Amino acid sequence: MFMQFKKITTGSTGDGSTVSTDNLSLNPQIPYHCTSCGNPLRLHSTHTAGRYFEHDLEHCSFHTLDMCKYLLPSSHAQPTRPLTPFAQAVQENIQRDDDTLGFPGLQHYFCVMCDCDYYGKKCCLYCGDTHYTVEVSKRDAKMVTLDTAPLGLSSAEQNRYFNHLTLSTQLPVEERGVPHRGVTSDLDRLTEPYLLLHSLLSGMKTIPMNPYTAHSVCQRLISVANDCSEHRSLHPTLQRCAELISQTEEDTRGNEALCISLIQNLRIEYLGDTHQQTLAHWLQKGYQNRLAACRWLAELHTNSPSFAMVGIELAYQQTDTPLACITEDLQHFLRDIHTQDTLTHAMGAVWHLEYGKLKGYFVQVMVFFPVEQSDTGPVLAALLGEYWQQTATQGNGRYYANEAEQGEYRYPGCLSVLPQRGDTLNEVRWVLTAMTEMGFCARLVLPDELSAFGMVRFDSAGAPHQAL
Repeated sequence: MFMQFKKITTGSTGDGSTVSTDNLSLNPQIPYHCTSCGNPLRLHSTHTAGRYFEHDLEHCSFHTLDMCKYLLPSSHAQPTRPLTPFAQAVQENIQRDDDTLGFPGLQHYFCVMCDCDYYGKKCCLYCGDTHYTVEVSKRDAKMVTLDTAPLGLSSAEQNRYFNHLTLSTQLPVEERGVPHRGVTSDLDRLTEPYLLLHSLLSGMKTIPMNPYTAHSVCQRLISVANDCSEHRSLHPTLQRCAELISQTEEDTRGNEALCISLIQNLRIEYLGDTHQQTLAHWLQKGYQNRLAACRWLAELHTNSPSFAMVGIELAYQQTDTPLACITEDLQHFLRDIHTQDTLTHAMGAVWHLEYGKLKGYFVQVMVFFPVEQSDTGPVLAALLGEYWQQTATQGNGRYYANEAEQGEYRYPGCLSVLPQRGDTLNEVRWVLTAMTEMGFCARLVLPDELSAFGMVRFDSAGAPHQAL
């Protein structure tokens, strides 16, 4: 089997960090892996092509190598699977040696090549063209009054939130005894409701409606509704559209005229009092957690102007661990944290329950400690992780803790709020925003007595006495 690859100038280390070939010694002592497929790499240095990585084909898994983004399509008989717009954006950032995995600007575009509009980055979702697209806001299209930003964040903030989702969907993977972190397909499952909601509202806003947009929205929504049915409830507008689609015959759902008619009917319902009341109730519930968390943080900051926020992800070795188990162990974790000698000074915690098809249920927990100096967070994170893994779950747990003190929050980072570093308080507020944002788009389906988000305050003895 003959394979050719593009020039590779970035790789990842065992802890998931991105490295450039220009910054490595000629004989690196640690192994490096491909940021796309996870296979081992070898460093080469030449006078003509400079320094670059190439795949160590003798030790590669050809099953994953087939899907590598660096593989040249002409060198393989089977075409690679097309990347989703979000996955393509992530890989473009990696190629630019950007280890923050940012998300490019999202806008409502119109492609003049295929006469269709979409919401996303400046690359048409239908024909892939990047040159003949224009922002819809700059076109003289006839519009109706319709809110196209129903979520809790601005467009710029949503880009940062997608970065948060990227890091939260990483999963430890081991190839030939070397651990590294890979972004799972759960990323697309979490971002698709966001992008789909914007596409749907943009489609309802434009008159005359674009048939390509209407058909694309309907087809994507069928997939999302089927994927979310067991674990998530969708935004009311997405849910109502899915209900209208389900009322049509399955073999006629690809008819563009039918899709346009369906979304036109949805637009009429959307502007009606009944749907607006349903939407207002949905948004009110989403803001409830966020506002309560901000009040909680303000009170904590008043009582303790200097504190460390220690972020950690708590999960299990077995990804099919049931919901009842993780909720019980989380209660144990919070209830008995004061019994750990090194954690008795914990002031409180904020937590957020999430679910990934590959990761199973996991919890993002932020524990707050009083401090007088920075750089203590990573140490406390490791102590919290060991407490979760060895005590709260009796050896069944798994945790992910960041190894560095941060100035700008990255999942699941540690931040120190000190008088001389007041800007980090805004970063703590951002954490609370990120933890509550999915509640505006696709919420976890939980029993009535459970919540996906909560807060707890510890008294002077370490016992919890206040919770949401």
